[in-house]
Amino acid sequence: MMGSLTLGASIIGLMVVGGMTASMIDINIPLKIGTGENAVTVQNIFDDIVPQILSLGAFGVVFYLLKKEVKALTILLGLAIFGIFGSWVGFF
Repeated sequence: MMGSLTLGASIIGLMVVGGMTASMIDINIPLKIGTGENAVTVQNIFDDIVPQILSLGAFGVVFYLLKKEVKALTILLGLAIFGIFGSWVGFF
């Protein structure tokens, strides 16, 4: 009885974290494929497959790095540098 209650609480907790990830992380890729009226953004392609999949991927990468015991400060600095570089290049 206690095991199934714990399993249910774990599933609900993971659903809440997934919902928070989708609503709090916003990644947009303005790169276009094609020319003229037929141009499609990469973001639309990913959103057609699964909405907010890039946000989930970013969360997965950070979670993986934390599981590999990479320091949180190193991850934050890496994300900041990646964001600044991506904005400088025009990726974001």
